[in-house]
Amino acid sequence: MNPKVYEKIEEYLTAKEVEKGLSPQTIKAYEYDLNLFFRFIGPKPLKAITTEYIRRFLNHLKKDRNYSKPALARKISSLRTFFYFLVSEGYLKKDPTEKISTPKLDKTLPLVLTPKETEKFIKEAQKRNARDYTIIVTFLHTGIRVQELCDIKLTDINYENKTIRIKGKGGKTRIVCISSRALTSIKNYLKTRKNTDSKFLFLSNRDRKLSKREVQRIVKKYILFAGLNPKISCHKLRHTFATHSLQRGMDIRLIQRQLGHQRLSTTEKYTKISDEFLSKEYDKAWEKQT
Repeated sequence: MNPKVYEKIEEYLTAKEVEKGLSPQTIKAYEYDLNLFFRFIGPKPLKAITTEYIRRFLNHLKKDRNYSKPALARKISSLRTFFYFLVSEGYLKKDPTEKISTPKLDKTLPLVLTPKETEKFIKEAQKRNARDYTIIVTFLHTGIRVQELCDIKLTDINYENKTIRIKGKGGKTRIVCISSRALTSIKNYLKTRKNTDSKFLFLSNRDRKLSKREVQRIVKKYILFAGLNPKISCHKLRHTFATHSLQRGMDIRLIQRQLGHQRLSTTEKYTKISDEFLSKEYDKAWEKQT
């Protein structure tokens, strides 16, 4: 890679991290995408990069590496924001991504658990392990992300107001509501913990803060115990919370706040899931009887 290109990539990533408050995982994804592109085109100076080079790169990903539409869309997004940065900072006069269009993505609805499946899932953990049960109930009753769950501290929990202070994406803090059932499970779990000075709620068997990978393994284990769709992940539990909240009549703006979505449009996709679910349940109840 051209040394000057590498220098500008580092500057761009630093700006993204500091000014936008993006997570380390997101920064790594941007870095990977940009490195992939510049390895493909070779050690060319930035001013020599044209729209044609970008089209060749995308065509290579699509035909030679069988990239999906969502994967291609992410690469385009990474390149677009990088070159926009270069133009806005005065390093380039023209943006080579201007004429690059993003592929139209197929609108697929997120996978969620039904209420019956949810209870089956919860009961599998309830009869086996207090900590694991608490993790699953907390996910399903708050809709928080995996890292947010791992980062919960004992001092973040307000038992009186039934809320938890959550540190979300970009270090932004929000207050989320939590059910009495989840709070009771937290209290019961804490009674089973060894004496420890850890400030975090969820600990491993070695009394260390649980990692994302450990939490993901726990969820996957009980999904399999319950005989449910193995594609259900921690993130799908977030989808499940949002869908069930809508079905129970919760205002969509409250769900938006609970999930930590910046845009309401991100939350609105769950209205489609809810409508589809209700349609299926209606068919089960009525159409098969006629």
